Amino acid sequence: MKKTASGRHGKSAKEIKQDFILLCFMIPGLAGLFIFYLKPFGTVVSFSLSDNTLAREFVGITNFTEIFQNKAFRYAISNSAFLAVAGTAILIVSSLFMAEFISHAKWFTSPLKAIMLTPFVMPAASAALVFSMCTDHSRFFIGLFQAIGVGGSHSVSDDYAMLFILFLFLWKNTGYFVLLFSGSMINTDMNIIEAAKLDGAGVLRVFFDIKLRSISPSIVFALLLSVMSSFGMYREVFLIYGTHPPASVYLISHYLNNTMGEMNYSKMSAAALVVMLSVIILSVLLIAVERRYGKGMEQ
Repeated sequence: MKKTASGRHGKSAKEIKQDFILLCFMIPGLAGLFIFYLKPFGTVVSFSLSDNTLAREFVGITNFTEIFQNKAFRYAISNSAFLAVAGTAILIVSSLFMAEFISHAKWFTSPLKAIMLTPFVMPAASAALVFSMCTDHSRFFIGLFQAIGVGGSHSVSDDYAMLFILFLFLWKNTGYFVLLFSGSMINTDMNIIEAAKLDGAGVLRVFFDIKLRSISPSIVFALLLSVMSSFGMYREVFLIYGTHPPASVYLISHYLNNTMGEMNYSKMSAAALVVMLSVIILSVLLIAVERRYGKGMEQ
């Protein structure tokens, strides 16, 4: 049979109609993308390259150099980076090993999974209230810290604030990440694992060389989600310590919030772009590492 001219050179009337209907459905989404994302992003870039006056004069990278010279910004960046790196490292490693243990546990049922998810879905205000009660009003904790030479509740809340926020971060997210990894490990090809065991591979080699490679996309997703969750810890820190917390837990969100309160939109925009570029670079690096590391499992 000979192909028609429309099939050879172009689309049929039915295909054109379907494309038009698809375009009509896409227009609201594209309009929302432009109005709520692209246009505000362009405004942020414009503010970051201009001074904080009504004239909006172009100043280049002056705002970026000034924020890096600001002591509060350096505190915020270093604290946020520490929370993201330390929290993510401990969270991912502990969750992976717990997920490996749970994948072999027959007693781990659905009710226990629901209990593990409770801290993740708990409102920030509730978590902050429990935290405050334990650290500031608990005789047990106050006596414990006094016994090891830390002092009263005031020094506990200030000097060791980052450790408590790190613990709160791990408490909130560990259950969710354990279930995420355990669900991914269940889908690992058992034929590969059995073949490796027949070749003499031990438990650790199966875990590191097979299971971790097979769930590498989930690990990358968990890494990015953990970094984003570390930024979200601002809510708990704000509820516990207010707008001006101890220096050890002064995060980048505090700097952005306080700068906006001072109506210094130029420096706020510059700081926001620095954070955004850092997250984009991290995402690209993690995706590149995952593609290289997981390539052996795909072949």
